[in-house]
Amino acid sequence: KEVSLAQLEQELTQLWKEAESSRGDSFHPVVRACTMNLIVVTEDEAGADAVAAMVGEVTLEHPARIFLVVLDRGPKESSLNAWISARCAIPEPGQEQVCCEQITLVARGRDIEKITSAVTSLLVSDVMTMLLWKASIDASDRILRSLLVICDRALIDSSEELAPLPALLAWRALVHAGIGVATLGDLGWTHVTAWRAVIARAFQPEEERALLHAIDVVSIEYSASAVPRHSGFSQALLLMGWLAHTLEWKSAGALCAVREGSISCTFRKGEKTVSVQLNPAALSDKEPGGIERITISAGAGFRIELREGEPRSEIIMKQAHGNQQKESVVPLRTLSESELVAGELEILQRDELYERSLDALAAVVAGDKNL
Repeated sequence: KEVSLAQLEQELTQLWKEAESSRGDSFHPVVRACTMNLIVVTEDEAGADAVAAMVGEVTLEHPARIFLVVLDRGPKESSLNAWISARCAIPEPGQEQVCCEQITLVARGRDIEKITSAVTSLLVSDVMTMLLWKASIDASDRILRSLLVICDRALIDSSEELAPLPALLAWRALVHAGIGVATLGDLGWTHVTAWRAVIARAFQPEEERALLHAIDVVSIEYSASAVPRHSGFSQALLLMGWLAHTLEWKSAGALCAVREGSISCTFRKGEKTVSVQLNPAALSDKEPGGIERITISAGAGFRIELREGEPRSEIIMKQAHGNQQKESVVPLRTLSESELVAGELEILQRDELYERSLDALAAVVAGDKNL
């Protein structure tokens, strides 16, 4: 129900009294649970219900006081409205019914500047505060920066950006800004965890390990989807940054070339040149966009091809080394957005590999207006 901000805490107390009294003779006592504050920010008011449903799934694993914040920056008229509700999981027979609070704040015009103070005044004390930022990413955004001050962990999903490079570079700037104590993460990086593991596995045998420094061509094919809005472009960029950092590739000093939608970037490893190509596949209308295929060549005699199987439950790896060829299948578990978020909320330490991969990406593409 819609409530006054000034009376919100009292309204929450009343909400729980009503929930307790309404259960009557039920064998499922209502338990008010909160292990964290979870702030979710979006600019898509029409899609706010879908975001709330996803976050509700997260709270099944991490009971939280949810702040669903909608920023409407367009109107000249200013307003800040609040609603409260309880999100309750259906209990198993004989178990307690666990419920969480959801506070929805819709800010318009200049009143978006009041969001941080409104949220801060309503935070549950002595628990972690997490931020899932699903709005446009700008390193100078005052709302984003002020929320980072009060958070312990902040997440984006760069895969939601069809043109993700500005968002990745802005997020990197915030990583290095050191605002508050928040550690910053990206679900786009989480999406490529399995691909990074399979690439590392391919070069694990001692006879293949020496070929890491002979890699000269990498091709990454990615797809995008409109509904849900999801692109593998950011994942391809992050993979390129990871390879550059891990294998100590340096920028060759030239801008990346863009031809017919494909991007080709050049690195140097000592005297050797390494070419990395990012190639878009057809727009997907069935699955969220992501990495589709990776090909790695090391000279004329070694080639690895990784591709997703059908359905997306495995990565198929083909290796050719001289006259020898082999194929293997690596199981791939596709996680929902709520599962990805729930997993990331358990990580509080900095991910230095992610940060260094962002740095390596920025070194080769920063300032390139072609991207």
